[in-house]
Amino acid sequence: MYVIGSLVFMSLAVITLFLIFKGFKGSEGLVIPGLFTLASGIKLVILLLLFYTFDGLRLLCVFKTFGTDVSFLLMIKLIFINVFASGVTPLATGGGFAQIYFLNKNKVPVGTATAATTIRTVIASIIIFASVPVILTLEKGLKAVIPIQHGIIYSLLLILMYALLFYGLIKQKNLLKKVVYSILRLLRRVHLLKSEKYEKVKASVDKEISHFAESLLRFWYGRKIYFFLSILSSVVYLFLLFVFPFFLLRLMKVKVHILTVISIQVLITFLIYFTPTPGGSGVAEGGFALIFAHFVTSAYIAPLTFYWRFFTMYLGMIIGFIVFYREVWKKDNGV
Repeated sequence: MYVIGSLVFMSLAVITLFLIFKGFKGSEGLVIPGLFTLASGIKLVILLLLFYTFDGLRLLCVFKTFGTDVSFLLMIKLIFINVFASGVTPLATGGGFAQIYFLNKNKVPVGTATAATTIRTVIASIIIFASVPVILTLEKGLKAVIPIQHGIIYSLLLILMYALLFYGLIKQKNLLKKVVYSILRLLRRVHLLKSEKYEKVKASVDKEISHFAESLLRFWYGRKIYFFLSILSSVVYLFLLFVFPFFLLRLMKVKVHILTVISIQVLITFLIYFTPTPGGSGVAEGGFALIFAHFVTSAYIAPLTFYWRFFTMYLGMIIGFIVFYREVWKKDNGV
């Protein structure tokens, strides 16, 4: 599945970038003035290191809130595994599953791992969804650039959905167990699950759902310093993610306010949440190019789009590919 997803991701990215090169006059190469000078290179490396560090910290702080001991090195590995797996699966669904798998292999219960990765994702999602009404209210000019119909309503509904989901998981965990048991019985009835395995799987599901619900409660009532640090590190991570285009635009001597760039990035990320392609491939590149064409001359649209995706997505996916299959090889060979 990951191989197919990788091929789809790369195909859509290449086709979209090719169309951007052809569609915007003057785009002849991937040249941005001053990008590869020593000063810019140092700034870029620092930005990348901070970006990946805070990505790891936001998951680490969630585990610390639980009182679960995990190494920061494992968090760093999970960053890249998440980027790779999210990039090659529809709606970025594979990242969480891959992280849960490797966390479990490192002796973290599935329920705890599921709760931590879910909370980490939900915190970032709520920050983005909550920002959309503010941006559309204060930055009214962006509605002409990014026409999101009923964006405020959608974002508020998504926040409400997350709140109801967590309420249900905490308060109605027995109902969730009944639903899963019904699915297991159906699998046994159609002979997709052997009878001798049924009770074992059922007991495991019961334990992990309880772990999950308990972990959610431990996060809410856990050590407040780590609770707030998990939110703060998520805010810093998103700021660093959204500041990459501003860094590139400054090299081009394009005068765009940093808040405008961040606002556009928030709205693009909001739209990508509804994109069914692996990692938002194709839609992300195309949407970014069309939006920033309002601020940048056509000759620089293609390189700006490429380097934005390279530093925020492609680079992490390349590293993640190596880390992912290295870890799989180690597990398969008992290393």
